[in-house]
Amino acid sequence: MCVYRVYLTGVGSYSQRWPIEIFFRQSKGNFGLNSYQVRSAQAIDRILALIALTYLYCVIGTGNYCRLGHRLKEVRTASQRDKVAMIYQAAKNNVPLAEIFVKLKIA
Repeated sequence: MCVYRVYLTGVGSYSQRWPIEIFFRQSKGNFGLNSYQVRSAQAIDRILALIALTYLYCVIGTGNYCRLGHRLKEVRTASQRDKVAMIYQAAKNNVPLAEIFVKLKIA
């Protein structure tokens, strides 16, 4: 009976921690949390706060709940479309190629 009660307590604790595990897995994969090399406690607090705010904005900040991966795909697609539209408009307006490179920060 005692072992069963301990098992249920462990499962309950893990189930409460599950959303945190998902957050860290997605943060490492999508935001590069595992590649930051911060040394001070203040820097760690700052990077975690920025990642948490970015995560919240992506998931619920636009007015409707959406999975993080789906929202990131939408943002990346919109960014690519904006770049192509900018290049198209610049070409229509006879903007020199060197100036387009500067705008795209690839010069």
